[in-house]
Amino acid sequence: MPVYFDIHTHSHKARQNVVQVRNLFPNQLDLIEQNPDVWYSVGWHPWHIDANDSDEMFAFLEKAIQNKKVIALGETGLDRSIDESFGRQTNIFIRHLSLAHNAGLPVIVHAVKAYPDIIHIYKKTKARIPLIIHGFRGNHQSAAQLLDHGFYLSFGATLLENNTTLAEVFQNTPEEKIFLETDDSAADIRQLYERAAALRNVRTEQWMETIAHNFDKCFGK
Repeated sequence: MPVYFDIHTHSHKARQNVVQVRNLFPNQLDLIEQNPDVWYSVGWHPWHIDANDSDEMFAFLEKAIQNKKVIALGETGLDRSIDESFGRQTNIFIRHLSLAHNAGLPVIVHAVKAYPDIIHIYKKTKARIPLIIHGFRGNHQSAAQLLDHGFYLSFGATLLENNTTLAEVFQNTPEEKIFLETDDSAADIRQLYERAAALRNVRTEQWMETIAHNFDKCFGK
């Protein structure tokens, strides 16, 4: 039976017929459940790095990825809209990529006004792992540049809004590079699948199969 995949959510409420990848912070390992429909990503968000010690947080991350329920690092990334030093954000992001590369895990990426920086760092580090830009809401040019480097684009609740440009970007993104997510919104992942199917003019069940295939390929599950 096809299921819905919510690739990035902050919700800790299980939903019937939905496979979730729940976001955790490095010190929240005690929240991990042994639910077959729930997986986890663990990372150090750029909004919170100013208040934490780097070595301590990466010790948590190294412990976290030993848990078989943790299937991705993140969210982590770069955000030019906050006061935190961009240099420090960059160093933390690079450490995530290195850890993910060594562990063979995908990375869920937070990027605000920083797509070119993300691409540059990915190329420079030569981290040969899948990167998923979560909550993508960029334009055609940004999407093309990210896709050219093999990134996945994950679309969230913004896809439900009357945003013509984003709808067109979604319609033109190769289906094998797409994920859907609820993030911290109140949106139902089923609504997103229905919207995605309508935009691509296919049945919702067909879109469920597409995302399931992408999940298996990206995460090896």
